[in-house]
Amino acid sequence: LDDGNFFTDIDCRPNVDSYDPNDKQAFTSGWSDEHFLEPNIDIEYLIRFQNEGTDTAFRVVVLDTLPQELDITTFHEMSYSFPYQLEINTLVSGRHELRYTFTDINLLPKSVDEAASTGFLRYTINQQADLPIGTTIQNRAGIYFDFNPPVMTEYAFHTIGINFIDVINTVQTIGNQPLDIQIM
Repeated sequence: LDDGNFFTDIDCRPNVDSYDPNDKQAFTSGWSDEHFLEPNIDIEYLIRFQNEGTDTAFRVVVLDTLPQELDITTFHEMSYSFPYQLEINTLVSGRHELRYTFTDINLLPKSVDEAASTGFLRYTINQQADLPIGTTIQNRAGIYFDFNPPVMTEYAFHTIGINFIDVINTVQTIGNQPLDIQIM
């Protein structure tokens, strides 16, 4: 949320049940199970990670290969929990890879100190201009703790659509009083 203060950040997220602490979320989350989003709307991504191992993680690398439906020229770094080095690589496929390297991060194991075992990064990026209705944008990341295999996040996804919210107007009379209901 933009509160106008550079040194303050407000974070509003839905409450959820149990979850994998290594995840990728998109904001807005979109409408309905298809995560409908109108064309030409930028997307904010949040990648969270947590050391659930048995020893300190000294280095964390987050690899995020962007789908072609996102415009790399609109990429904007936002907030993060630890300093990192960012590389933006163009792959043979034409897609772009964001490589975040957190060196000397020293994430303690969750079993030792839960608060000191977590990290995150945020960024915004726009869709490619005028994506066709029905296009799905899927994005996930791989999180590498030291030299271990990656922890893959679930996909964050959106479906491009328009007019996906039905507005229903009805007037009914209950007794002598008219009742005007608008459901959106």
